[in-house]
Amino acid sequence: MLEYIGSLIVKGFTSGYYPCWKLSLDGFCYDELSESTLEHISKSVAEGYVEGEVVENDQNHINTGWWKLVFNKYY
Repeated sequence: MLEYIGSLIVKGFTSGYYPCWKLSLDGFCYDELSESTLEHISKSVAEGYVEGEVVENDQNHINTGWWKLVFNKYY
């Protein structure tokens, strides 16, 4: 199941209905994430992780935040 969700995240999905899940980001908007960060999150989810740190390098500074995979019956 987590491998399937990981494959959706790398394609640009932030939520799904079966199972009900949502990618929650603290400190970032989804549009601010680079392709390499999405691939990292996707790979982490496929390996069984449901939360982790996000690090994005900007031209002048490094932005950090957290991601979390949230499961719920209803979204």
